[in-house]
Amino acid sequence: MSPDNKGGVSKDTNKKLISETEARREAEQVLAFEIGNIPHLGDAKETETEYVFPIVTTLPRVIFDEDRESPVDVKFMSSEKVGEIRIDGNSGDLKDRSHIYEIERKIRSQEQEIKKTVEKALVRSSAGRFSKLPFPEHRYTPITDLLSHLILQGPVRPEDLDAMNAADKQKYHDYVEMLEQVNLVRTRGDEIVADNIFIEIQAQKDTHTEMLDGALAHFFRQGADHIETIREILGPYLILSGYYYQRALEVEDGHPSITEAEFREQISQNYAGNNRAQKQFKLPRYMIQLEEVEILKCDEDRDGAWKGRSEVKEDLLRQDDLLSPISDVMA
Repeated sequence: MSPDNKGGVSKDTNKKLISETEARREAEQVLAFEIGNIPHLGDAKETETEYVFPIVTTLPRVIFDEDRESPVDVKFMSSEKVGEIRIDGNSGDLKDRSHIYEIERKIRSQEQEIKKTVEKALVRSSAGRFSKLPFPEHRYTPITDLLSHLILQGPVRPEDLDAMNAADKQKYHDYVEMLEQVNLVRTRGDEIVADNIFIEIQAQKDTHTEMLDGALAHFFRQGADHIETIREILGPYLILSGYYYQRALEVEDGHPSITEAEFREQISQNYAGNNRAQKQFKLPRYMIQLEEVEILKCDEDRDGAWKGRSEVKEDLLRQDDLLSPISDVMA
């Protein structure tokens, strides 16, 4: 009888003393008390001496019909790793874990990517609705000035802008460059004239308002990739509607009911000082205007709450080329 089999008992020095269930229980405790409840544990990877549990966050996957034309559902199925927890396979004790600051940094990065992507898809899919928002407070007023001038008076000549102070003149030239990027205007000599797309829009519309709305819708639709600029232009309207429809993607069916207090918190997170106070005071007007252009609607069953519109969410989900970085689109 060999020494290893003395007494008829085989001894495996690599055999773990605890089960995966026990290891997961310990990892769940570490997650709950040392990291937080935003991420969760994925499937364990077993080595000779330990259990390695990935710390993951879950992103939505959009489910389409057979022809990939209509989105029919949203499921939580796609997981992104933000860290890991290692449990000793013999003692069952915590062996190592990712640092909380690194986990939080990765989660914030994911959240920002999701926010940006949803905003891009929303601007592109609801460009026509955003174009109908009232103009006075918007930073895109210079855009409407330029387009309106082209509709009613024709080319913008140097003398039209030369009378302005240097800052305002530069602002209009900056917006001309933005309109050139989406092929609405072009420079002809020293004049600014309508480009072919804008000429076609004017030919297809019956009223000046329809021409302006059509040009603005094209601007938002084509400019969605430059979301930082669009954020500056749409301001609180995009912050509020983007927040709502990001939440709407996180439910499997229907539309969540979100209170005015939650929208007010979004204003608080995105603005500071007196600007925050002004935007919060104006929140009721923003909500009514978003309702007017049929992006949100008042929840008839809950006072002080708002819901989304089915057609907006469906149009949003059709932007699968934009949503793909944050969700695996499945046929």
